[in-house]
Amino acid sequence: VALAGLVVPHFQGIRTNFSSIFDPIALGVARAGFTVGEDVGISKLGAGRMNPAHLKRLVSIKKVLDTVLDPDETYLDMSGRSAQYYYFQRRPPIEVGAIYNLVGVAQQMRAIASLKSHRPKAIVIGANNKLFDGGPASLRSPLLYRFVILQPGFVQVSIDGIDWLIARDRLNRLPDLDLLETFELNDVFPNRIHELFKTTDLKYIPASWGRSASTLEPKMTVIQFVNKNKQPWVHSVNSLENGHFLVTGDDPHVRFNVSSWELKGQDAGILGFDFFCEKL
Repeated sequence: VALAGLVVPHFQGIRTNFSSIFDPIALGVARAGFTVGEDVGISKLGAGRMNPAHLKRLVSIKKVLDTVLDPDETYLDMSGRSAQYYYFQRRPPIEVGAIYNLVGVAQQMRAIASLKSHRPKAIVIGANNKLFDGGPASLRSPLLYRFVILQPGFVQVSIDGIDWLIARDRLNRLPDLDLLETFELNDVFPNRIHELFKTTDLKYIPASWGRSASTLEPKMTVIQFVNKNKQPWVHSVNSLENGHFLVTGDDPHVRFNVSSWELKGQDAGILGFDFFCEKL
């Protein structure tokens, strides 16, 4: 399209009306397999071939938004699918609608301030979330993520396989609420939110943070020390003496039970440990 705009002025007599290119209606949307946005109540979708699962998800989200929100209200989308604000004609409640781009601390703090002053009554947290190179929102925008999941007054609701945080005072707008899956929002592990935002493979993140330990440590406060003599739960690992472990399988992990500390996510956010390995 951009190329056409550059070339056309050099040729006289060429028709420059490209409406047939840009307007799917002119191509005959009545053909089998085409979806017209207006027919499903989402006019901004336009018309074209659409993945049935994607279309079903959009229709479900719009239905919930139109049910629990007033026409002039908006919601927060944590799914990574930022185009949905446009599809549903609900303005982003924060300055950067795409969580993927909300990386800087100052950006996240401004977003939190916006949400504090105008708290959305609905938040999409699980809708076949898009995971880009930065990982889920819990890693990409951790301050915003922690603010959202630790705020009181919301109930986690699952509707058509889509996970929401709905303000408690809007639950009565949902039809057949007693037939829906609802969960109290809390920071106790494990819960459904952890399943949505967990990252089983942190790849190079721990190594990157570890190499920055000397810079990061002065900015942190130690809350608790893990007793290295405390017997952990292990998988594909043998526990040796002196806090050493021997990897024995393909999926090694070690889990320390620190429930006796009664810590909440707002009390501590990073578990640090000295790690080294050697080949036997």
